[in-house]
Amino acid sequence: MAPMNTAYLLRRVAWSGNQWMRLIVRRVGMLGIVWGATAFVLVTLLIVLLKQSGQISLLQIPQDKSREVKVVELPEAMAVARDLNDFQKSLLSFSDIPDALRDLIVLAQKKNLVLSRGEYQMQVDQRGQFLRYQMTLPVRGEAQAVERFILEALLQHKTMALEAVQFKREGAAAKELEAKVQWVLMVRLAAGTGVSL
Repeated sequence: MAPMNTAYLLRRVAWSGNQWMRLIVRRVGMLGIVWGATAFVLVTLLIVLLKQSGQISLLQIPQDKSREVKVVELPEAMAVARDLNDFQKSLLSFSDIPDALRDLIVLAQKKNLVLSRGEYQMQVDQRGQFLRYQMTLPVRGEAQAVERFILEALLQHKTMALEAVQFKREGAAAKELEAKVQWVLMVRLAAGTGVSL
């Protein structure tokens, strides 16, 4: 009679486990389970590697069980915070956006490019706590002039990045082309900008 009880118990445990797994999959989805497991493994691996290299030590409680706790700061966390602070200081202020646009227009005119009406969009980066000001500027002119325009604009504005360029030419023999240049300008958020994090 004992083997039957064990088999019944094993089936019961397997059924309960299956029900729990279905409930979890319904709540967070299979992708959520994969992301959660991956994050758990990566964090565990990071802690083990940092502990082995001596860059981290867990809370150390003295043997006399007093309430004193020794905490060792992570140098990497301090370096990341310093880098983030330096990055935010290097960004343009929100009020400098019109000046950056004016610089692009003047530079395009110097290169004999014809600018069409652009498209502009703001996107707040919650994690980095800055604003991405996305600009799509259609220009028309010679290919070399467009290339020089893009390179000089990037040299003038260190906080501007080139996201994409799309070229369109009427024919192989055509000297002029149309380019749709997509920029992103990283901007520091200041109080009173009307844009909230």
